[in-house]
Amino acid sequence: GAPAHASSGGGVHTSVRVHKDGSAINSSQMEAALNPARNDRDAMRRAGLHPHNHHRDNVSKIREKQQEVAAKKAFESQAAQRTDDQRRRARELAAATAQRASTAGAVASDASRAAKQPASQQTVGRHESYGKVPTYLAERNRAKEAEETLAREEAAKRASCPPGTRLVTEDERTAVLATIAAREAELRKELNALPFVTKTLSTANRKKALEDRLEEIEGARAQYSKPRVYVALDV
Repeated sequence: GAPAHASSGGGVHTSVRVHKDGSAINSSQMEAALNPARNDRDAMRRAGLHPHNHHRDNVSKIREKQQEVAAKKAFESQAAQRTDDQRRRARELAAATAQRASTAGAVASDASRAAKQPASQQTVGRHESYGKVPTYLAERNRAKEAEETLAREEAAKRASCPPGTRLVTEDERTAVLATIAAREAELRKELNALPFVTKTLSTANRKKALEDRLEEIEGARAQYSKPRVYVALDV
């Protein structure tokens, strides 16, 4: 059959092939005849349908199953860890209880034996330090008393401060004196480096400034060398 062309009113042309028996087939039928569908999915796509992607579903199900298995293993691992921790704590508690019971039993046994002994034997068996305060307790008590005494003295000093001032602590006073000594050494070194005879005005001015600063430092040293130093309260 020779091809023929049919035209609709809208101007769209369709290629038509006429069989020998007079029937006609269009181009899509011809393509289907020359290039048949490879499988059902191909046929559905040619028909404009979207075949269901079973492979994707299988992959998704496998992934979900793997996640479920991983979550189950994690849960079982945590449960096993909690069980181990509970068992360990139970063992430790049992051991501690047994130790306390053993200690209590030993103390009770010693007390029972001591009670059964005559008074003379009990006196002979006592250690020479019986009735004395242990050394570490005595030292602790002495340190506590010293701290309390120092605190009372500091409180009395603060109470005697003039209004608007505070008493400089011993640590502060020592630190200030150390700073004064270091600064004085620097200034004297710089002063000794100047010529003995000043020939320029700038050298003379510098020498005078250093001497004045050293005089101020000496006054500060005298002030902070006193047993009590009062400074103005911070505003």
